[in-house]
Amino acid sequence: MDNRKTTLMIALALLVTPCLTAGSAQAKRKKPPSQDTLVRGEFRDALTDAITSDGIFLPYACGGVSGHTYVDREDPCYGAEDALNTVSKVWEDETYFLRPVTTNALEPDRWLVLDFSNTVDDCLGLDTQLKDYEGRDPDAVSYEDSDPCVDYLEVRFFAKDAFKPSALKTEVDIIIDGPDLVGKGRNQRTQWTGKYYLEFVNLLTVTQHPTDPDTLTVGTDGDDFRAELWTVNQKNGRREDPLGLYTMPFELTLTRVPQQ
Repeated sequence: MDNRKTTLMIALALLVTPCLTAGSAQAKRKKPPSQDTLVRGEFRDALTDAITSDGIFLPYACGGVSGHTYVDREDPCYGAEDALNTVSKVWEDETYFLRPVTTNALEPDRWLVLDFSNTVDDCLGLDTQLKDYEGRDPDAVSYEDSDPCVDYLEVRFFAKDAFKPSALKTEVDIIIDGPDLVGKGRNQRTQWTGKYYLEFVNLLTVTQHPTDPDTLTVGTDGDDFRAELWTVNQKNGRREDPLGLYTMPFELTLTRVPQQ
């Protein structure tokens, strides 16, 4: 757990540096974009899943099977269409990173849907709480579901080492962000900053595609999908208060985009 906490803390801390992009969550991972690989990510969106897509349809070339695929803003599949703000890449260390909204976007194009109903703990209505908190940018846009157990959230999703050729398991962590107002005067801007951590207690299964070496799946029905939800200390970026233990099943198929 120490390494996991360190990873998430650094990911939060680096957001205070304006020149960093969403793909540079750790100092040691800061590198030229050309060394990252674009990835298309498609959630299964089964009725029993607790982490699903937002249901937004993309252009046919980007859409995959469901049409709801998360596609990097640099993905050539957009063609003449305006690219959305999503970051979806595998880093040099073979970790998959998804962020539906870029760091300073005022109005998100996309989000994830998290269902916290499978628990003995309380549903907290995180999307509602993130609509009104001290330090929020009053002009920022975020979305919410009327069900307190179902949240529309801006996140940073990490699947550590998922693309290593020998990977059988991956450590999955999610940072849930809120739109802070930072800077002064003309330098004021929106900055999506971590407010909660969702950490999976156990490693999740990585399944390689039988014929396509560029495609794999994270999560399978036999996995233990329990995940701990924590608040984030806004001064030091560390986990602060535990909020509950939730079962959050999902299945995510990831495909590297062929190099141009």
